Amino acid sequence: MLALGAMLVQLVWSGGFGSFVQQHMRWPLGAAAAAMLVLGAHDMLGADRERRRGGELRGAAPLVGWLLLLPIAVLVAVAPTALGSDAATRAEAFEPAQRGNVFDPLPDDGPIEMSMFDFIDRALWDPQRGLEGREVVVEAFIVSDDRYPAGVLLTRFMVSCCAADALPLQIAVPTSARLADDTWVRATIEWSPPAVDAAPSRFVEATLLDLVELDEAPASPYESPY
Repeated sequence: MLALGAMLVQLVWSGGFGSFVQQHMRWPLGAAAAAMLVLGAHDMLGADRERRRGGELRGAAPLVGWLLLLPIAVLVAVAPTALGSDAATRAEAFEPAQRGNVFDPLPDDGPIEMSMFDFIDRALWDPQRGLEGREVVVEAFIVSDDRYPAGVLLTRFMVSCCAADALPLQIAVPTSARLADDTWVRATIEWSPPAVDAAPSRFVEATLLDLVELDEAPASPYESPY
């Protein structure tokens, strides 16, 4: 319990927990880590008192139990990574369901910082077409997929709880440039309504105006619907 509590503290302190769960889980994980440290210390001190009294330790674990520390040591030693291009190419892009016809007005000034979910939601369902002709900045990672040979997919996962329920949010941008998969970028894009005679696409498409490669993934690699 002490080892597990220490691992949780390390993941919460470093932000590594964000590769497994959404950011709202920071405080519950911190509370769980504190509880495990307290319980582990209580057991250890209780066992020490029993030894000093010469009593028999009840429920003492066999030595093979120390092998339980191996997976914890691996998690501490190997930096966890968030879901990437491999997972994205094995799942269908998520499309938000229509919530209604009311969207908050966008700021007059641009470019506009926007989440991947909001961009896709507005592109699909805003009857006023408020995105049309507006420059929008999103942060995502690059995915090259045979399902979109004309360019690359700007991708970011959305999680409700943890990586197990992650869904890929993807915006297709036509480009001849090829960055390595899983490269995090800050992209300036512009959406236009698809032409009436255009071939249907399974992805929301946008024009790529600018692309800046990021040195590392954001502190919060996943988006959350909450």
